[in-house]
Amino acid sequence: MIQLERRPSIDVGDNLSVLFSVEKFTTQSSEQIDALVNNYSKKSDRPSGNSFSIISSSGLNPNYPYSPYGDFARDGAAGFILRTKSQRKQDKFLDLAMICFNFPSATNENPLIVQLQTFSPKINPSEDAADLLKEEAKLVLEKFRWEKALVALMLEWARRERFPFVYLQPGSQNRYCGSGLTMERAKLRYDVTAKRMGFREVDKGQDKGLLRLKLD
Repeated sequence: MIQLERRPSIDVGDNLSVLFSVEKFTTQSSEQIDALVNNYSKKSDRPSGNSFSIISSSGLNPNYPYSPYGDFARDGAAGFILRTKSQRKQDKFLDLAMICFNFPSATNENPLIVQLQTFSPKINPSEDAADLLKEEAKLVLEKFRWEKALVALMLEWARRERFPFVYLQPGSQNRYCGSGLTMERAKLRYDVTAKRMGFREVDKGQDKGLLRLKLD
C-alpha cells in the first residue's frame, strides 16, 4: 500500500492562513478547554471553580494588548493565551499564561514553540490592581501544570492542521535566559516539559539541538 505523505492543511508561507487557523481554534467550547486543563491538574488538586478559555496571541485579536493590568512579551508570530474569569473582578478576564510559536525554515515549515510565559503585570505604584490580579493568577496556575496544558493545546491544533512534527526551542535558546529567567528555570520550563510530553532532542542536521515530537 502506498502511504501518502502527511502535509499541513494550511499554507504556512501565508501568515494570514496561519493566523486565521489559530483564531478558528480558539472558538472551542469552555468544556473542551476545561477538560484539557484538568488533565494536567496537580495531584488531588483540581482547578475547581475556574472555567477556562483561550484567545489568540496574534495581531488579529482586537483585544491586544489583553489587559490594562499586564501584558505578555510575545516572541512568536502566533499562539494562544489561556484565561479564566477573575473571581475578584467579575467583569474581567484573567489572562494566565501564553504559548507562542514560529515557522522558521530550519524546521521545514513545522511549528516551533519558542515561548511559554505567565502573566506579567505592568508596574504601576499607584495601582494595586496589578498585584491583586498577579496574585490571583498565581493561585490558579499553582493548581495545574500550565506548561504541559499549553503545549497540549498547541499539539491539538497542530494535529488538526495535519503537521507531521512540532518542534520546541530548548530553554538555553530562550531570549530571556540569563536575563530575568535563570538557566535552571528555563530548562525546567522548556526542556523538562517537552521531554515529559514525548519530545526528543534532534542530534544531527539543521535542526540539531531542537526538541521534536512526531505527531500521530
